[in-house]
Amino acid sequence: MPRKKGQHPQEFDEPKLRTFLEDVIEYVELIASTKFDAYFSYTATFSCEKCGHSIVRNSELLDEETIVECQNEQCNASYITHFDNDAFRFEPYFITLDCKNCDQRAQFDANTFLKLKTNETTTFACNGCDTRYLVRWTLEYGPESDALGQEK
Repeated sequence: MPRKKGQHPQEFDEPKLRTFLEDVIEYVELIASTKFDAYFSYTATFSCEKCGHSIVRNSELLDEETIVECQNEQCNASYITHFDNDAFRFEPYFITLDCKNCDQRAQFDANTFLKLKTNETTTFACNGCDTRYLVRWTLEYGPESDALGQEK
């Protein structure tokens, strides 16, 4: 860079610059190709109640009511965090639905619904009166006066 206003930058030695940049590229490629990645932190570890898989999370990133999912791809469990006496407690994360006919409550693993893809459906039956329900994950929009999501 020029040291004073109006000065022109020095001419650079192109072969020397090329050699320097090739060395830098070689070094960056070597570092980028390694499989080692380290991040040291305090962790919170617990076992999944459904599959027994060990769940490990960075405790610095956990807050009250953070949702944590089991890392086992075949497991559908998720947990909600609570902070008690300087320690984390993990409870299964459920969604509770009330039957519209008999008011009986049913609990489901939250991921049963939260992992539904757009317009994908799932069904369940009330344990009290056998009323069958359909759950579909949708995104709707429209004028507020149309009362989106209202039962018909």
